[in-house]
Amino acid sequence: MCSAIPPRRPNPHPGRTLGSSSGQALVEFSLVVGAFLLVLLGAVSASIYTVERIAAVTAVAAGARAAATPASGANPNDVDLHAAQPAIEAVAGHAMFGTQIDYSYVGAGASCGAPGGQGTVRVCVGPAHDPNDPAGVNRMVAVRMVGAPRNPVPTFGIFSWTLDVEVQVHQVTFLP
Repeated sequence: MCSAIPPRRPNPHPGRTLGSSSGQALVEFSLVVGAFLLVLLGAVSASIYTVERIAAVTAVAAGARAAATPASGANPNDVDLHAAQPAIEAVAGHAMFGTQIDYSYVGAGASCGAPGGQGTVRVCVGPAHDPNDPAGVNRMVAVRMVGAPRNPVPTFGIFSWTLDVEVQVHQVTFLP
């Protein structure tokens, strides 16, 4: 038994073949480009956050070392908490991509408080208690940086990074 093949109908769009998938290709391209840009922005944003976090850790450590060192001309066994700010600015000033850094000097065990929002970090400098020294003979200096650094990559609120870095350093003391 033989079946008849229906006659081919004429192409209403000359230059294109019947069953063309140019519309499908455009939709697929837009979906792939959207996903690619999302992954690309996420990778760039994560890279910038990594640089900012490394700068924050290095800056906080430098600030704690500076604060634990006595000021010149002062009692050699006193700390200089205000020396932390220039040390932190020298390290984190340019690497934080325009993030506003607010400083506060707190007492031992005091809370650092909430930072001002996106693009702002708070640095708290103050004395700390050494958990291995219940008598309180060995004094320590603590520097903490908390907040959400500025991200120069437009991520439209999808990626929000925060910092919470703390360093404690024993006070530098000199025996007579």
